Amino acid sequence: MFICPQSFLEDDFYYQSAIEQVNTDFNFLCQFKISKAAFQEVGVKNFPTKVMIFQKVSDHLHKIDFKNVYDTPEAAYTIMTDWIKAKQDIMATEPLFISRA
Repeated sequence: MFICPQSFLEDDFYYQSAIEQVNTDFNFLCQFKISKAAFQEVGVKNFPTKVMIFQKVSDHLHKIDFKNVYDTPEAAYTIMTDWIKAKQDIMATEPLFISRA
């Protein structure tokens, strides 16, 4: 999860190679906009910003490529918690250590 300028990965032509690299390494979970005044307390009064949430690619989860669509913060929270639960369920069924006995 990271906070970045709203313009990051907005233009699929300009950011084509960056989007391809992101799709190679990560599953795109969601993104949502935050208030332009979110950083007002530190002197930035109007800065379009977004939160992007990705998950490292795994053979155990299906692949989700980046799409430049926005979710509401509430929907993003639901998406993120569903993916965390899926990962926890997988981890619960796989041994963490392999016995060498």
